[in-house]
Amino acid sequence: MLKITDCKSLDKKYLNGLIQEFLNRKSYAKDTKATYKKQLKVFFSYCATKKIKKPRRKDILSFLEHLIYSGKSASYINNLLTSLRVFFKYLDYLGLYPDITKMIDRVKSDKRHKREALYPFQFIKILNAMPDTDNEISLRNYAIINLLGRTGIRRNGLRELQIKHLYEKAGHDQQQAWYLLIKLKGHQVSTHELYLTPKSVDPIQNYLKLKKKQKKNDYLFSTQSGKQLNVDFISRLFKKSARRVGIDTPKITCHSLRHMFATIAKEKGEALEDISDVLGHANFATTSDIYVHRGDSNKSRVLKVVDEVLDV
Repeated sequence: MLKITDCKSLDKKYLNGLIQEFLNRKSYAKDTKATYKKQLKVFFSYCATKKIKKPRRKDILSFLEHLIYSGKSASYINNLLTSLRVFFKYLDYLGLYPDITKMIDRVKSDKRHKREALYPFQFIKILNAMPDTDNEISLRNYAIINLLGRTGIRRNGLRELQIKHLYEKAGHDQQQAWYLLIKLKGHQVSTHELYLTPKSVDPIQNYLKLKKKQKKNDYLFSTQSGKQLNVDFISRLFKKSARRVGIDTPKITCHSLRHMFATIAKEKGEALEDISDVLGHANFATTSDIYVHRGDSNKSRVLKVVDEVLDV
């Protein structure tokens, strides 16, 4: 049995090499690798502060307790724990360090802080209150919030979009329409074609008229210098826009727009399979046990139904 006392100390240089090797050997998406690296750094920075060179199981338990008392959410803590589990399981497999995460339970979430769906009237208020100035940044921000609400797209999917992913083609009814090609969550190559209603695409077109970076491989939504937006920036943009109309609660987050989209479609009688298809789920385990592809006409209908409710 591998003993901690027989292992090398996880000093900064040695540790950085192990983490990089771990990430290189995993076929995770680019964003997933970045997340793992960031989360592992949180734990080992904690160890450095405590002068812990050979962490043990009790150190991870103390670390989790520290996060709880710091007010971190259960989801944040559990995501960190997942990263630690995968990393130490990898080290244990190679015989470099024992898996000190075994038998450590996940933190139970506080039901009082679950995210809630935004009401349609709140979404409309947020859009109407956004700065009405004819410049690239204001038009970009409006287009982002508008697209998130009208399509249910994820933040990561939105930030990955490039100019070439927005295109026009004939749909199932032979009518010209605009579409987005969205990268699915957790996949490196899988994509999802999303129909855009006029109210979804018009703000994007208005923004593109002033956008400086217009090459096909440039990011669709970017900084003025063309750099990719950070998911945290998108979250802050939504929270700031929501506070502008008096919505300031931890239960309402950027993800609430996705909840709103699904709730509207469901209340309007759309099939759960179609809603799942539009949202780009690999399966619709939240609504059924089997994934059924319902076709483009069904997907566009769901988007049109939601669009009608969100009539600004």
